[in-house]
Amino acid sequence: MKDSLDWLLGDLGNLRHVGHQWHTTRSWLRQNQWADCRLNDIRRALKSYLWFLRTASADTSTFDRAFWSRSEGWAERYWDFVNSASGFSAGPNQKSAFGSDHVSLAADTARELVCTGVPRRLWSWRDYLLWY
Repeated sequence: MKDSLDWLLGDLGNLRHVGHQWHTTRSWLRQNQWADCRLNDIRRALKSYLWFLRTASADTSTFDRAFWSRSEGWAERYWDFVNSASGFSAGPNQKSAFGSDHVSLAADTARELVCTGVPRRLWSWRDYLLWY
């Protein structure tokens, strides 16, 4: 970085070879990962960038509404990627950005941009088995 105007964004997760056997386990999928770990890397990069934008925005509630309603290009790009990579629709039909109060909308946005795992309370009994 040359000066204080340069930024370095990243996700400091675990790195494994694309063909590593971990990527085929239920534990991997339970952590909300896609089978192609390269897509997960792109998703994490997008999440890091959007989290930076949200944190830097003057009004996070405006950011949250734009994020869930796909009313800005950056939001549409994120949801288009998630929909195309996962094979299912997870965009504005999933959540009504204008029908939610600010607190729950903020929590949902934070969860979407930061979390990559499925909460333990949503696991089935088989999910506790590590390598099946």
